[in-house]
Amino acid sequence: MSDAVATFAFAGFLCAIIAQVAYRYAGISMVWSEELARLLNVYMVFFGLILVTADGGHLKIDILERSIRSPEALRLLRVAHRVLALVFLLCLAWGGVKLTLSSWAHPLATMAWANHGMVYLPVVIGALLSAALLVLQLLPTPDQAAQPQEDAG
Repeated sequence: MSDAVATFAFAGFLCAIIAQVAYRYAGISMVWSEELARLLNVYMVFFGLILVTADGGHLKIDILERSIRSPEALRLLRVAHRVLALVFLLCLAWGGVKLTLSSWAHPLATMAWANHGMVYLPVVIGALLSAALLVLQLLPTPDQAAQPQEDAG
């Protein structure tokens, strides 16, 4: 579902920008196209965040990961990375909730049918769904749960 929303938002964003350029070239002003492009760009970014989180495709500098030889230390590093990302996403979602609620009653300047809260809503959705995916990635898989643990004593 998030891939459909991100794709639709990208297509709409692209169409709004192309229309804005074409109409300006023709000397016609489309005052709402910039605001629509900004709104769709936010939806594209934060619904795309869900896809990237699901695929584990975030940009990263892996020099530290490549230097670690111990599988256990590497696993701990990856867990720490996910936990830090989870904390960041939860803070982002909390801030997004506050902004969405405080700005919901204010309409956008050039698009009266939309409000400022609609700009912040995808931040909340994207951050919460990405955080949920990270929690799932932190849980042991059935294969890991079935493996016997070595006795430390």
